[in-house]
Amino acid sequence: MATYRYILCDLVTNSGLVALPLANVRFDSKLNAAGSLTASLPLADPRVKAFDPIGNTQPGRTALYVDRDGVLLWGGIIWTRRSTGETLELGCQEFESYFASRLIDGDAVFNQVDQLAIAQSLITTAQIRANGSLGVTVGTETSGVLRDRTYNGYELKPVLEALQQLSQVQGGFDYNIDVFYDPTTGLPAKRLRLGYPRRGVIAP
Repeated sequence: MATYRYILCDLVTNSGLVALPLANVRFDSKLNAAGSLTASLPLADPRVKAFDPIGNTQPGRTALYVDRDGVLLWGGIIWTRRSTGETLELGCQEFESYFASRLIDGDAVFNQVDQLAIAQSLITTAQIRANGSLGVTVGTETSGVLRDRTYNGYELKPVLEALQQLSQVQGGFDYNIDVFYDPTTGLPAKRLRLGYPRRGVIAP
């Protein structure tokens, strides 16, 4: 039987890594969108009390990972929480959701640039600001499909919206943020994975 562990830590630094007993866990992962997770944290459990559940599950500042038999299956951000007596109800979304709140606030012009390179640039640029990086690494995948794109800073377009629009045009691509254990540090890590023409099952 598979063994699941639910790991919480600081969203940006990965500090405070701790496994906690969650109940009623439901989650899904999606391509080209942010999957979700809901769970209950039993506040009466001594392990939870010792963790300071209120201080260490702050929405928008806490990452949650699902580990099955030593492999990370899911990773995302706690966005909502609600106390219902002896439990804390958590609502989470995968790390893609972070980029829905990051805005393209400077002009970015791409002329005949590989569409995957544009996607990589959008994610990289969104993380440049101090304390704005989730540590999502990008690769060097290419598709051979060149695009022209202009993003005007004054439009303040969300990065995730730009990424979704770019991926959904004819001849587009699939994307998601994978989670895994860094082989050097042993800590959870995140990587943007791009697939052209698509990831997963090959369409007929």
